[in-house]
Parts: sequence; C-alpha cells; structure tokens
Amino acid sequence: MDIKHISTTIRDAISQDVIQLKIQGIEPKISVILVGDDEASLMYANTKKKVAEWLGIAVEIEHFPASISQAELERHIAMRSHDVKVHGILIESPFPEGLDYAKALARVDPLKDIDGLHEENLGKLQSGSLESAILPATPLACLHLMEQYSGKVAGKHIVLVGSGRTVGKPLAMLLIYHGATVTACNAETTNIPEMCRSADIIVSAVGKPGLITQEMVTETSFVIDVGTALNEAGKMVGDVDYEAVSQIAKFVTPVPGGVGMITTGIVFQNVLRAIQLQKQRDHFELSVNDFVVLASGATMPGGGGIAAVVAILGASMTSMVYSLTKNLSDSSDFSKITLLIESLKEIYRLDIGAFEGYLTGLKLPKSTPEEQKIRSTALQAALIHACEVPLRFGEVVSELLRISCACAQVGNPQVLSDVRVAITLLESSLSSAFAAIDLNLASIRDTAQSEKITEQKNKILCEVADLVRLGKETLAQR
Repeated sequence: MDIKHISTTIRDAISQDVIQLKIQGIEPKISVILVGDDEASLMYANTKKKVAEWLGIAVEIEHFPASISQAELERHIAMRSHDVKVHGILIESPFPEGLDYAKALARVDPLKDIDGLHEENLGKLQSGSLESAILPATPLACLHLMEQYSGKVAGKHIVLVGSGRTVGKPLAMLLIYHGATVTACNAETTNIPEMCRSADIIVSAVGKPGLITQEMVTETSFVIDVGTALNEAGKMVGDVDYEAVSQIAKFVTPVPGGVGMITTGIVFQNVLRAIQLQKQRDHFELSVNDFVVLASGATMPGGGGIAAVVAILGASMTSMVYSLTKNLSDSSDFSKITLLIESLKEIYRLDIGAFEGYLTGLKLPKSTPEEQKIRSTALQAALIHACEVPLRFGEVVSELLRISCACAQVGNPQVLSDVRVAITLLESSLSSAFAAIDLNLASIRDTAQSEKITEQKNKILCEVADLVRLGKETLAQR
C-alpha cells in the first residue's frame, strides 16, 4: 500500500474543492494557536502551513509566550471562534506547565474544531450523531488506511493498544459505529500479545518505542503505528519495532511517513466540512451578539432573509395575542403559526443559497463563447431562483396575515395593539422581499418565465392588500 499516493489523492481532491469554494466567494482560512517553545509543535504547525498554502487555504500561526495567562489565551481563542473569516482552529499541544489545554479547547467553536477533539464533537461521535460532527483527524486517518487496506471494517477484529483521549477512545467509537469488533487495551491489560495475534488489524497509540514486537503479529496482521517518541539517538520512532515486525506482518505503517501524512490531509478535509456545517448553522439558535457578529460574513442573508426575520417577529406578536386570549391557545390557527415560523426559517436559509448561487455564476470564466454561454445560463437560473424565494415568502406572509385577521376578530382586547404591530411587520417585510423581485425581473431574459413570476407576485400583492385592509378595519371597529 502506497501511503504517499493515498495522501496525494486526498490533497488533490481537497485542492479542487477549495477552488470551488473560492468561486463561491469563500476564502478558506484556519488559525493555528501555538503556546510556548515546544520544537515539535512548532515543526507540526509549520508543516501544516506549507500543506495548507499548497491547497490554497490561508493559515495564520499565532505564537504566544509560555507566560500568557489562561484567561488571556482563552479570550483570544474565543475571538478567533467568533471571527467569520476564520473557518478552522487548531490548538497545538503540549501546553507549557500551568496552562490547561482542555479549558482552552473548550473555547473553540465546535464547528471550527478541525482536530475534532472538542467535547461536543466527541459527544456526537459517542452518540452516533456523525452527520453534524467534525470527527477526530487521526482516528479518521486510521479508518481511511484500514478501508484502503481491506475494504469495509465491519466484522473485522481490531485491537487498539492505548486508549487515550485523542486517538484510542475516539477511534474505538468510530470503529464500533462502522461495525468492527474492537478490543481496547490499556496499561492494565495483561494479555496484550495474545490479543494482538488474534487481530485482523492492530493500532498502537502509546508513544513507547518497541512496544509492538515481532512476537505479537502474524503473517496476516495489518499494523497501524500512531505512536511517536524520540529514541536514544534522538530520532523520531513509533511504537512498533518496525524492522522486526515488518518481516512478519503483512503491512506496517512507518513512523515518520505513515499515519501522520494521512492525518494532515484529513485535518484539511475537516476544514471543508467545517465550512459546510457553518453554512448550515441555524442562526436562530444563536445569541443576538453572535447574530450581529455574523452580519459581516458570507452567510448573512440579503433583503429576503432579513424580511423573513421581520416576518418571524410579526408572527410572534400574533402568537402572543392568541396565547393571552382565553380558549384560543388551542386553536388550529395558533398551532399553525409555529409551522409557518419554521417555513420562514427555511426561507431565510434559501435566501442565503440564492445569493451564493448568483455569486457563483458571476465568478465563472467567460473567456470563450462556450464559457460565456455556461455563465449566462447559470446567472439566469440564479436570478429565477432569487425571484422564487420571495414568492414563497409571500405565500407564507399571506397565510400569517389571514391568521392575524382572525386573531383581530376574537383576540383579547387588552393586547390587540400587538396584532396591529404584527400586521405592520408582515406588510413591510413583504414589501422589502418583493423589491428584490422587481430588480431581478429586469435581468431575466425568458419572457414567459418573467411573466409567470410577475403574475404570481401581483396575485400575492392583491391578497395581502385585502388582508391588511381587513385586519386594520377589524381592529378599528374593536
């Protein structure tokens, strides 16, 4: 098995994905936090920077003195977590004495934790919620090597020597998730050689040179060496007695030049995953301060998305009046408001997607007639989509206005002023969203499509005007 070829394949795929992100206007960037003067940590940080630059990913290495306080370090990490231009954060270890690595790591946004070691990501791994997690890089590298060597790991007996927080424990959970039979050995295990000889795959992650000997493997053993340490000559070696074990085992990964090469690639795969998860982040679960910070980022919505936020506020006002009106809190209209608010949240995200689609089209090449045709088609599709999103928004607003009118007829008179506020917010949000339709229609070349959009828009505007008038008249009478 050619580890260098596997590593190159991973990096080539990442570089292509990075190009696509840049076309969308996203410039991938990571921050590497280095504390103290540990030479190995500095070497690893510089290696990652070189790889990242080759991939087209910007890297900022921030080197702090060992004298930095825990509070100051955590404050800086929190700042990087809130920086919308930073997509991934790496904290190099070990830390100088007196500083707590775990507390520092806890300050990293879990969706920017590209090492995959934040307790939230590890918790998702343990619970099997992998679809929303960033997974630990070294365990992922081990899994990748196993699959390259023997296909799926399901049904394989895999022995782990070492059960540390960064490799052994998360790797065990990852392998169990994929259906492997896992034996995890630690310092208290008494029959490790026997365990290893019975394994299809052996993974050692202890950091003790010569731990895995020739007597512990068979002719069918596949051995992954994750351990790193310096031998008496000052040379970096792994846990495996490489020369002796490689004479018996079917395959042994070397140190250096083994798992570490794959891990570096996985770290940058995690950057891409982090970007996708950050784009999917539900802004409605953030604090107001977090939301304001995001206002300068690429995932902040345009006018249609902001209109959706305003409409949600309007819907909430009507919902409040229903809840404060006797015998109306169990009505079907009251229950429906919650579903409509979820629709508005989805429209918020669709608005971001529509804007990104248009940016992607603008950045397509246009040097040749064929490229110009492809670019034009992409832009036209994006413009139509940018009209469809506010039209869908208009349908939701129309239904919310109908519910608000019904509430105006039967709601608690002492809080009816809030229904008036709801109607005003819904009306103004629709006006804002539909302004974008008029702008985009001027650039749509498909006359039939343009007429269809205009017809839908005018129909919704008429419905909304009637509902607003009805609501205001009802409120005036009461």
